[in-house]
Amino acid sequence: MGTLAGQVHSFGGNTSDLYTTPFPHALGTRARDANGNEYVLCTVGAATTLAPEMCVQIGSDFTIAAVGTNNRRASVGVIADLTKAGLTSALTTATSSGQACWVQIYGRAFVQCSTGADSSPSDAITTAQTTGQPHFRPPTSGATTPPGALLITTDCALTTVMRWLIEGMWVATDVTIDDASAVCNVSPTHTGGRAAVWLNYPYIEPRFTVPSVT
Repeated sequence: MGTLAGQVHSFGGNTSDLYTTPFPHALGTRARDANGNEYVLCTVGAATTLAPEMCVQIGSDFTIAAVGTNNRRASVGVIADLTKAGLTSALTTATSSGQACWVQIYGRAFVQCSTGADSSPSDAITTAQTTGQPHFRPPTSGATTPPGALLITTDCALTTVMRWLIEGMWVATDVTIDDASAVCNVSPTHTGGRAAVWLNYPYIEPRFTVPSVT
């Protein structure tokens, strides 16, 4: 039987901080900020390319990696870009190997998107937003730049083509045109477009195929 742990009432840092070992809390510890956004403490493991606004998959050991083409059975979250919340000390560079950081899993966030996908981030808040419900999906190529940049699709009907979608991540209802501007360029792997999203404990899920119907 596992040993139950009490809830942490104070934290050794802020959601914008990076940590080195020994970490101030156990990996998997959850915390909320003053705006109700929720985060989970994770380690980047050997990764050195993870940066704000990247969508990451969260392993069962709370090690994160950029969402990719190989592992599609994971919960996901977003490394929050807290400079946009006015935090001048927020993470603005890629993490170093072995560090830990807070990954956002609930609330409003910005996430990197590929501008060459089914539709661009700006499409997601204009035409696509009024004609259908945009969904996010993992990259379909390992060469996607930057790593972890999501694709946006409005084709969510069940068809004979299987799609992997990210459930629990939607375009934010209060999205604005400014929210689709270019992301902050904090590292060579951190470029492209972005979308303002609402997170509700997202995870990757296959949209199963169905037979054609006449």
